[in-house]
Amino acid sequence: MKFVNNLLGHLGPLAILMVGGWLVIQGQSEIGTIVAFISGYERLTGPARDILGFYRRMSAMRIQYRLIRDA
Repeated sequence: MKFVNNLLGHLGPLAILMVGGWLVIQGQSEIGTIVAFISGYERLTGPARDILGFYRRMSAMRIQYRLIRDA
């Protein structure tokens, strides 16, 4: 599951670099545009990453609480 999550998380920047690189080679775009897209992508995925981390910690705490309560 972690592998799939990491793979999907890295496909976005990889796609931006591949498509953007192709457009730069063709002369239809500039490097600054690619940098702006990657920066925007990081700003969009940051909050989602924080929410996912919060729910991971919360589920780990629930399990720990149940273990302590049942002991």
